[in-house]
Amino acid sequence: MTTDGRSDHLMEELRQRLENVLATGTFDEALEHFFTMSFKIGQVKRMAKDLDAMCTAVHDLLVSEMALLIDALLLRLGSLLALARLGHQAKGIGLDEAHIEEVIKLCEQFALCVMDTARLVTQRAAQLRAFFVFIVRAQIVAEDGDAHGPSLPAPRVDLVQSFLQEVFRVRARDSLATATGMISE
Repeated sequence: MTTDGRSDHLMEELRQRLENVLATGTFDEALEHFFTMSFKIGQVKRMAKDLDAMCTAVHDLLVSEMALLIDALLLRLGSLLALARLGHQAKGIGLDEAHIEEVIKLCEQFALCVMDTARLVTQRAAQLRAFFVFIVRAQIVAEDGDAHGPSLPAPRVDLVQSFLQEVFRVRARDSLATATGMISE
């Protein structure tokens, strides 16, 4: 995708339109047409469900698989460190304590990165859920329905705002990086 001025202008316009919907709870004419004719409630709900399932799968992989593997690795490295220390006192067995300690530190840092990533995935999943509820509510209003019915969770405007800020912040950063040649297309 090129990052010419028109593309940046369109992204800024979309950001403003979505922020207006967030402030008013209703679509402008262009978004209403898109969300009632092209990207209908059923499709939005399906996409929301698919993205939620993907976020849950990534979170589960990080917490249930990666964290357990790192814990097991750290236990084995601790045993190797103990052997290296024992070997140092008993004429050595060829294990270097300093190297093992460095690997343990790296594994601990990796474990923290995995847990931070799991936390970010959880945060993004909550933002996505709030965003899709926000879109579905606006679609219901656009179809002259009651967006405050019992079938939808309460709106979380704070999560939608943080989601929009993050999406457009990342988009702006990537556009700048591409324009300066830091990212090739």
